[in-house]
Amino acid sequence: MSHQLPSGFDTLDLIRPIHVVSLVALGLWLIDNMQLAELAGVCAAEKRWEFLFTMLPWRFVGVTSSATNPVAMF
Repeated sequence: MSHQLPSGFDTLDLIRPIHVVSLVALGLWLIDNMQLAELAGVCAAEKRWEFLFTMLPWRFVGVTSSATNPVAMF
């Protein structure tokens, strides 16, 4: 007998449930493995810690990851 979870999924990947629900069910893009050391260095040098962050992923159909073009503007 199959029990459906409240999320609408029959089963759920218990190791990475956030990825399953956000990527698959919501179509939400997640940002993993950002390297922020250079940005932190610029913030310290400028003595400014507020900035506008934008990121545009390449548009692909049916994928769960993409290269991006991140930009931080002071």
